[in-house]
Amino acid sequence: MVLVFTTTLLICSKSYAAVADFPTEDRDFTDIHASVLTKRLLRAYEKTQKNTEDRVGGETLVNNVVQALSTLRLGDDLVATLSSSKLKILDEFVTKFNKQNSGNKITRIGALSAQYGDDVVAKTLMKLQKNSNTPLDMATVAKTLQQEQLSEWLTKDKSVLEVFNLLKLGDDGYAKLFSKRLNVLEDYIAIFNRKKLGEETLFKTLVASVGDDSKLVSILMTAKTDELAVEKVKILENQLVAKWRSENARPQAVWDFLNVDDKLEDLFSNGKLSLYSDFIADFNRNNPKKKVFLLGTLNAHYGEETVAKALVYAKNLEATKGIATKLQKQQLKGWMISKKSPDDVFTLLKIKEDGIFSIGSRKVNTLDAYIKLLKSRNPFEQSNLVSVLSKGFGGEDEFALLVSRASQQPLSKKMIDGAPKYRDLLFRSWLKRELDPMTVLVQVLKVPEDKVATPSDAKWIVDLYKPMYNRSPNPDRMVVYIDPKRF
Repeated sequence: MVLVFTTTLLICSKSYAAVADFPTEDRDFTDIHASVLTKRLLRAYEKTQKNTEDRVGGETLVNNVVQALSTLRLGDDLVATLSSSKLKILDEFVTKFNKQNSGNKITRIGALSAQYGDDVVAKTLMKLQKNSNTPLDMATVAKTLQQEQLSEWLTKDKSVLEVFNLLKLGDDGYAKLFSKRLNVLEDYIAIFNRKKLGEETLFKTLVASVGDDSKLVSILMTAKTDELAVEKVKILENQLVAKWRSENARPQAVWDFLNVDDKLEDLFSNGKLSLYSDFIADFNRNNPKKKVFLLGTLNAHYGEETVAKALVYAKNLEATKGIATKLQKQQLKGWMISKKSPDDVFTLLKIKEDGIFSIGSRKVNTLDAYIKLLKSRNPFEQSNLVSVLSKGFGGEDEFALLVSRASQQPLSKKMIDGAPKYRDLLFRSWLKRELDPMTVLVQVLKVPEDKVATPSDAKWIVDLYKPMYNRSPNPDRMVVYIDPKRF
């Protein structure tokens, strides 16, 4: 039966192809030809049906019809098919066929899906609807076919997960989150819930498709790096948090589930910390007497020194700037409430242990931010960054020599960038105290007077200070220590 019917259809298709390829302005002739071909297809079907009605089941018969229709040679380009007369032939054949065979109906969307695949059809139809350059008649056809596709799945009792698989969304990794086929799936979820009184969601479908929450989290964390997926990721993260709430998940359990054993800087960049922060905020809203503080969790897990350093790093990244700024404010406020002095923070952050590498260190940036916070809350606060660092390193001379060495032989880019900043702070401090270069060399840097002309780290930095001192107003009046041996 298939051979006879297919052969008949192929002959008709070739006849049509010859006409379709021939340039003509006579549209009526093309329409007449399409009608003739449709009648031939039906006659061929009727003949084969008569010969096989006792031997072939309904489902097999419909499959044979769809197989035969493939001989129309629709081609590999679905868009071209939708814009050609072949679609009209297919429409007419399906309509007349179904009138004569109410028990064995076929659909044009079924034929197209058999030819191109559900995923390609869904993606193409959605693309045509979304593209502003699509002609109105083509967009209308695409919309109608899309509705037919959804209805066909529903009629066949396809589950949401089955449609997910039909659309081959599982092959796309995180890219599925901004795929046009995902929009089709969401449309199907809506019609499925309405018609079947279901409670399906995209979130539930994604979890079912990947296996468990942890695999979904991995996909979401990767997707966060793509701006096309950010909006969808946020929606799904909110639903994940809601799921954990419904399961009465505890903060420590979620922390362990997220497998937060990364370096803290990686934790910021991979998105897990943001997700955990959202969960903590939700948990605290629903458990006001059992509040958990993210900063406390981080300090307990990584230590205040590491957290402080990571927060400065994360503040410089656009993706993590928001949460890092919020956490650093909490950190500084916590130190202030506990009445930590700048010297205490210097010790807590272990800045001295870093030695020359503290020049340009993010830890020092945190210390500076804390000093500024104290000054903003207390106008009588006398601390400044130079005085705290000088005291911490064992004296202003030790700190100045550290800056001098870092300036002359920087060991990192941070040191290259940081050394000029600290030199400037030192120079401004000396100017404010009206110290001339020789006074700085002898009294501050403690160079013996008989060694003032000898090259040294101290002399190098004072030589840089001289031009700044000489440009300052009335430099002669700034001299504090004068010794004839200088001249």
